[in-house]
Amino acid sequence: MNEKKNVLFVGSFPPQFGGISSHLSATVPDLINEGYKVTSLSPAAFNSTEYDGNFLNIHLKLRIFFLKNFLPVIWFAIKSFHRKANLSLSDYLYAICLAKKIEILFKSQNFDHIFFYTWKNGFAIPYLESIIQEKSKLHMFMFGGFYEQPQKYLKLKPNIKMICDSCHSLFASSQYCADSLEKIIGLDNQVQVIYVGVDVNLYKPTSSGALVRKRFGIPSDAVLVVFFGRMNAEMGLDVILDIVIDILKAHSEVYFLIAGAKNDLSDRANKLAQANTRIKYWENVPQSKKPEVFASADILLSPTKDLHACMGVSIKEAMASGKPVIGSSSGGIPEAISEADQTGFIANIHDGHVDSNELIRKLSLLVEDTKLREVIGGNARLKAEKIFSTKGVLEKYKKVFRDLN
Repeated sequence: MNEKKNVLFVGSFPPQFGGISSHLSATVPDLINEGYKVTSLSPAAFNSTEYDGNFLNIHLKLRIFFLKNFLPVIWFAIKSFHRKANLSLSDYLYAICLAKKIEILFKSQNFDHIFFYTWKNGFAIPYLESIIQEKSKLHMFMFGGFYEQPQKYLKLKPNIKMICDSCHSLFASSQYCADSLEKIIGLDNQVQVIYVGVDVNLYKPTSSGALVRKRFGIPSDAVLVVFFGRMNAEMGLDVILDIVIDILKAHSEVYFLIAGAKNDLSDRANKLAQANTRIKYWENVPQSKKPEVFASADILLSPTKDLHACMGVSIKEAMASGKPVIGSSSGGIPEAISEADQTGFIANIHDGHVDSNELIRKLSLLVEDTKLREVIGGNARLKAEKIFSTKGVLEKYKKVFRDLN
């Protein structure tokens, strides 16, 4: 492709923990490095604008935008009211304000492609058709919202249908989440899968985790089991906290590191760490330190029980780092790791609960068998290189641009 494109992402940037922002964090730099002009528009609690070369990063407080542009927004809302359908008044005004801001940006930027993340942002799409027309291609990126709140989104089916019919492409970060459009909402629009990419040059088996081990006083010959993610029950941390003492008693060589973003179970995890020297706790880990965390690990535990988990970013980062992962049967996780191809272990979910006995048994297998850890970690690395690399993700985006020229 000779002509580089001008792309707008409407989502959340810079990244925090979670699939949506992680998807952008992996995609935006690669597009910029390829010479694309990229703008990120993030509805936020504050206003800011940063420009760096080919990247314009905008945080927008919609309430302030509404007050400053009251008359044109209200007039636009009146003209578009026939397309409000089942949106609440607050969500409708949110969508109208966002569409109006995108219209203002479009007049100066002339975006070739606009990608929307989250359905709340996507509700602006139908109101852009008359503004953008065929000058820009509109795309909706789906995550697991339909599984999380099916009744809410079923009520909004007319609005979702308008979004799907207005878009040039629909995407999801796993086949599991792609299937939710028809499975939950009953719409049969085609949804393509683009995984959240992982930088396999940043997350790699040759990286050293020695500094992390030194920081927490973890012996170099210890088997370090890591949990990394939001510290809540959805991510399965409660299951780990329930079994950690039993595992430490059974395996004297094991240490645990509970790391990630502070959440509901942070205090409980921190208290356990204070009471036991073989449990380490690290909240709100900087993005720059994540590769070292995975490099320090021998095993990653990711017993997610949240049904709307499309796949999980930490799983793929650990795989790229050459580490064996024990995940759950939740959501799209089995698309990433599989016992059949020896790329990881799965602990099944029964009646909404991860099977803790199965988790303990499979963890014990990995703890006791160094060779098994090496084999599974090696296979996981190969799968990450083949399927989840940011280079492969970038090629999928470039194909979208080529196909819609």
